[in-house]
Amino acid sequence: MKKIEIYSSKKKSAPILIISLICFIGAVYILLTTNYSAITSIEKAILLKVLLSVISLFCGAGIYVSLKQLIKKKLFLIIDENGINVNPENSTSESIKWKNVESFSELKMHNQKMVLIEVNNPSYWIENESNYMRKKLIEFNLKNYGAPFVLSAISMDLNHDELLKVLYDNLGKFQHLT
Repeated sequence: MKKIEIYSSKKKSAPILIISLICFIGAVYILLTTNYSAITSIEKAILLKVLLSVISLFCGAGIYVSLKQLIKKKLFLIIDENGINVNPENSTSESIKWKNVESFSELKMHNQKMVLIEVNNPSYWIENESNYMRKKLIEFNLKNYGAPFVLSAISMDLNHDELLKVLYDNLGKFQHLT
């Protein structure tokens, strides 16, 4: 079987870049041009500065990530006869073997559909993850959603339904072989 590699989508990154740029420019403009002495309360002025600074940082991060994806496609998933490798560029962990995949389920949050990868050995993934942030993310996903791995097709080069179809097709093909 040929391995399936799923990359980031440049088409989906462009709108994120545009929205992030508009919000960033707007927040910085308001931050720099507001007459804070005209605000009646010092607390309100400080709150406004903090809020605009946070918005600027968040949108700046959006600009950075979307530019990075526009310049170079990011590899999100590798699917082959051995299993699923989630985020192979940034992960030192191994693939999720098909024999360990229980099922896939959908999570809908704020009109965004996500795919949960339910495994029969979630504690294994927590114990063997060496990256602290990724380990905490796996723990958070397991605690809140019941699965250690959550995938969103929002910035992938395929949509949610196509992602689910690819995952289910390969689970059906290879789960009984391992």
